[in-house]
Amino acid sequence: MSVNYVDKILDRTNRGLDVFVHYLGDDCMKKIFRNPYREDARPSCHLYVHRGSSGDHYWLQDFGDSSWSGDCFDFVARLAGINAKTDFRKVLETIDRDLRLGLMDGGDDETALGAPRRYDVRKMVRVSRPVIMFVPVFKDFTPAELNYWRTYGIRKDTLDRFHVRSLARCDFVRDDRSRYSVISSVYTPTFGYMFGDKGIKIYRPRNKTRFLYGGQLPKPYIFGLGQLPQTGSRVFITGGEKDVMTLSAHGFPAIAFNSETAAIPEDIILDLAYRFDRIILLYDSDETGIRESEKVAKEYGDRYPVRRLQLPLPGTKQSKDISDFFKEGHTGSELLHLLKTQEM
Repeated sequence: MSVNYVDKILDRTNRGLDVFVHYLGDDCMKKIFRNPYREDARPSCHLYVHRGSSGDHYWLQDFGDSSWSGDCFDFVARLAGINAKTDFRKVLETIDRDLRLGLMDGGDDETALGAPRRYDVRKMVRVSRPVIMFVPVFKDFTPAELNYWRTYGIRKDTLDRFHVRSLARCDFVRDDRSRYSVISSVYTPTFGYMFGDKGIKIYRPRNKTRFLYGGQLPKPYIFGLGQLPQTGSRVFITGGEKDVMTLSAHGFPAIAFNSETAAIPEDIILDLAYRFDRIILLYDSDETGIRESEKVAKEYGDRYPVRRLQLPLPGTKQSKDISDFFKEGHTGSELLHLLKTQEM
């Protein structure tokens, strides 16, 4: 029975290629690509057609970690933590379910989300298409995930307040009906910044591509705006979502735009100026953060109570933002002292 389903799955997935694309994205069609489920940032994977006695099928060769090498069944077993030797049927069921093949439930469902894609191996190039639908699958935060956030002072109540969820996976559908998935694992914890059921910004701290987007995000994108108090002595505009939650967890209201280079609309500055005595730009201590915070301070500083604060950090990847500041053991009192010494 299993052998029969193996053949059927290979036949329906372009000899396993669609399975790899589903879980790895279109990057796997490059000649050399990076395994997103490992921390190694170097491209070290190669996908090729294996000429076997039982027929041709696609094979993943991971030169950085051979435990990921194998056919699509080996790959899914490794990804899902399934022992293929003792529970191979579960591997088949996982592929059948995730790709919506409809083979193991008594029917073929080739039109469920569009027929499986076919690729010309000679033309393996990445094609980016707009996402028209996303389906998140949530799970409880694991102790390791909560510990990750706790290093920045962020606890479960803060995550809940900012609508941050732990994801088991998130499935995406592009406008050409093609599909791909982002899957969480112990190697690649995956979180979702949720905007109701309309939009999601996915955060994968251990991946080279840390952010992915789906659905309709607010325009302008402002994280933390709904969690601000009505009034106060100060509000921070900082670099990212994690920085907002870190500041909030330490008692400092904050918001962030989608990036430090994003334009800040004047009506937002005007609204903050009515509600708060001071607006403090707290960007990263690297070249980009310094340049962008100086630009915003110059644009609005003469008309509104906008000032910038420079953190005493080296500006390296490991130590450049307010989250790193608190992770390194600094306190809220030290941040207040910095505000005073820099004449805020």
